[in-house]
Amino acid sequence: MERLNIITAASQLLQNASCLPPQLFDENNRLHPFVKDHLLLIYKTLQQRFVSFFPCAEIRDAVLAGSMCSYIYNDKSDLDLFIFADNIIPDDPRLTQHLTVSINKFLATVYWRPFVYGHPVDFGLLSTQNVRYNKRNHYSLLTDSWSNQPVRQKFAFTAEELADKYETYYQNVKKYMDALEKDAKGFLTPENCNRAQNYLQGMISEAFDSKEYFKEHEYCEAYNLWRLFKHSGAYTAFQNYISRSFRNADLIRQQEEANRHE
Repeated sequence: MERLNIITAASQLLQNASCLPPQLFDENNRLHPFVKDHLLLIYKTLQQRFVSFFPCAEIRDAVLAGSMCSYIYNDKSDLDLFIFADNIIPDDPRLTQHLTVSINKFLATVYWRPFVYGHPVDFGLLSTQNVRYNKRNHYSLLTDSWSNQPVRQKFAFTAEELADKYETYYQNVKKYMDALEKDAKGFLTPENCNRAQNYLQGMISEAFDSKEYFKEHEYCEAYNLWRLFKHSGAYTAFQNYISRSFRNADLIRQQEEANRHE
């Protein structure tokens, strides 16, 4: 993206409203009853789906998060709905982590995507073993209350300053991806597909750790660089390239397997 477009995107992300989204929350920062009922229907559908995958899972909570549960929302903000569970895969945290990531990716591509007042609802299953439970700006659907209520602060940087930092942020990702070994078609080799995927996942973890632990929380620069990276379409572009590389690797393996059986 050109610098002017980056500045425009940054300006949209740095909006700081005086109240939480009024279409979702009332003057006491509680969900409107009809919004809660709609979200509970979405939750119950997801609960049935997840339990069909993991019959031992014990649902602990269903929480709303994301920009729509803060003061820094805009017209393109989404709403995250996370279902927290125990015993997804009993006594195996590593397999639990792997399978929940895989299932969430699968459902995000082939399942339906609900909306609330034009804002998309992203969803996922999370294990209480593998995530910190009381993250910022979480609203529990099951108790109809905040587990951690957002606090309005101020940004310590301008859209232009964020855009300047973003150029380096983006180039660092591009240099890493460009340095990974590729095949003759320009796709990542199988082992580098995983390296690239882990790199992006590390960026996400770093951004959300910054949001959680920095005193500025969602107003910190590190978290908003990630938001800009995603909002600009860069994250989707890199993720799509990794997905195409994975598919290419699968086709190669299938062809090699067929050749061995001829």
